[in-house]
Amino acid sequence: MRRKHLGGANFFACDWTGIPLKNNKFHLLLKRGEKWVKHGHYLSWQCAAAHAYLLSKTKQIGNLDETLMKLNEVAGFEVQAAPDFSELMHFGGQTSVHQYKKACMQRSDPITAMLISESGEIQEIVLMPTDRSYDDSIKQAIKSQRFDEIPLAKSKLGKDVHVVVLANLQSSAGANTSIPEVKGLGVSLAGNVLVTCSRGPKACKMYANFDRAAFEAIVAIKRKAVSAAAVAAAAPPPAAESGKSKATAMSKTEFDVVAAEIKRGLDEIDAGLQDNTAQAPKKRAKKSNK
Repeated sequence: MRRKHLGGANFFACDWTGIPLKNNKFHLLLKRGEKWVKHGHYLSWQCAAAHAYLLSKTKQIGNLDETLMKLNEVAGFEVQAAPDFSELMHFGGQTSVHQYKKACMQRSDPITAMLISESGEIQEIVLMPTDRSYDDSIKQAIKSQRFDEIPLAKSKLGKDVHVVVLANLQSSAGANTSIPEVKGLGVSLAGNVLVTCSRGPKACKMYANFDRAAFEAIVAIKRKAVSAAAVAAAAPPPAAESGKSKATAMSKTEFDVVAAEIKRGLDEIDAGLQDNTAQAPKKRAKKSNK
C-alpha cells in the first residue's frame, strides 16, 4: 500500500501516474496460485491496464491476457490502456493532470442499457459513444437536453456493481405517474428513464452493459420479496394444533369466578406464611461508659 504525506495529510499515489488519490477506487487483479488478489492503487481502470502491460514487459507477471480479461470482467467493459505516464508534465511530458484524467476516462465501446418509456414499455438499446462520451446518446435516448443520475445502493448482481437510473426529471409526464419496473428497483420516477449500471466506485460514472436479463434478475428479486410479504399478510391465521382446544375469550361472569378463586388461594397462602410464634428481636443493651 503506497501512502505519501503532504502537509500532514495522507493520500494514495497512483502506481502508474504518481497522481495523488484520496482513496483506493481502482485496482489491478493479479493471480496468486488459484486466487485473484487486488494489487495497487490507480487513477482509473485504464491506468491499471497500462501498468499490467509494463509488468508483463518486465517479466513481473506472465499471464497478461488472463489478467486483462479479469480486469475487463471487473470493470464491466473492454478496458483500453491509458497513455504512458511519461506524457505527464511531472515526468517531463506536455500533458497536464487534468488533460490526462480526461483522456483516461474516454471510452469507445458500445454499451447496452434498458430504456423505459413513459407508458412503461421496456426495450433494450445500444448506446454509442459520441466523441468518446455517452452524454449525447443518453440525452437522445431519453429525449432530454439534460438528465439526472440517480445511483441505487445495491444491484444484487455482485460486489462493486451499482444500478444507475438516468432520467429526465423535467418530463411532461404527470408528477404522480410511476413506472413499476423502476419502482421495483427502489425508486419511483415519471418520464423516460434509462437504466444501466456502474462497476467499481459509485461516483466514477463509468457505465457498463446492462442487458434485459440482468434487469429482469434485479426486478424479479424485488418482486419476489414483495409477493412473499403480500402472501404472508393475506394468509389466514395458523390452525390450532391437533389435541389442543382453540382459545376463546371469557365472559365477565366466568372471569369474576376465576378472579375470586385466585384471590381465595392467595389469602390462604398468606395465612399459612404467618408465624404466630415469631417474636420481635430484643433490643441490644447499651454499653456502660463506666
